[in-house]
Amino acid sequence: MSWRREFDLYNSKLVDYFSDSFRWPECYYSEINEDEIQLWMEFVEGNTGLDLKLEMLEKTSYELYNQLFL
Repeated sequence: MSWRREFDLYNSKLVDYFSDSFRWPECYYSEINEDEIQLWMEFVEGNTGLDLKLEMLEKTSYELYNQLFL
């Protein structure tokens, strides 16, 4: 897994477009230097990855579309 991708995602502020019904863990601290990436993140219990149901993905994509394009 590339932690650089997560570092860039958390620093992009994309999280600002999601409501409380769909959110990702809060990042408390992030740092990148020559040979190390540090992300200190909140632990959240819930569904993730392949455990997400189609209805959950549909709701999320609809919500994100409305925030970004309407």
